[in-house]
Amino acid sequence: METRRRPSEEKKRSVVARKLYGSSPLADAVRATIKSLPDEEGGVGGLIALDRAGKHAFGLSQNSAGMFRGYVTGDGRTFVAIYAEEEPKEIKGQAEQPQKN
Repeated sequence: METRRRPSEEKKRSVVARKLYGSSPLADAVRATIKSLPDEEGGVGGLIALDRAGKHAFGLSQNSAGMFRGYVTGDGRTFVAIYAEEEPKEIKGQAEQPQKN
């Protein structure tokens, strides 16, 4: 029986390797990693990567319709998106904090 590494493990190792050894910008490393995976009907998913400076990048396999994703900026602004071609939209307002008794 052949053992396959899970795609999420492959993606993580590949983005890290591209950043460490190839000096690729984060977005380029994410795009190259997603492109290197075999695509399947319905897609193989996507990934969200963060670097030390807090910059983020998103990649999604070509056959995937979307993936829930979001981020919060340093000044507390919240952005979310679902569909592959959708740019994240800012969510206004804040959730109420639970009251301490």
